[in-house]
Amino acid sequence: MNLTGNKRLVARFFELLNTGAHDEAVSLFTNDFIWSMPESIPGGGEKSAAELRELMTGIVSLFDGRPQFTVVSMTAESDRVSAELLGVGDLKNGNHYRNRYHMLFFLSGTSIRRVNEYVDTHYSIKNIFGG
Repeated sequence: MNLTGNKRLVARFFELLNTGAHDEAVSLFTNDFIWSMPESIPGGGEKSAAELRELMTGIVSLFDGRPQFTVVSMTAESDRVSAELLGVGDLKNGNHYRNRYHMLFFLSGTSIRRVNEYVDTHYSIKNIFGG
């Protein structure tokens, strides 16, 4: 796939997340997929596709409605797409969530092989878990 196609694949992933089509989003992953997130947040570390799908269900259950991700910028090079995002939503605990993310996607053909997620963990813990 070319660089434009790579960015389209990442954008499609977030479109699916935003509509709640989590199974379809996970279908974009390779069989050996890994999602890596900071270990300093509950549920952090490296996750397989199945583990991430289960985590998605848990995260969404903390919100009134679905959290929404807006792609602020994307840069593509070789088999990688760097995406800067804004995640927002209203939490069931009464807090409004608004956090910035950077996610580095590694692609294999027309599938997502790995994602390295970077996020303000202090903000996440404070607003989602009250810590």
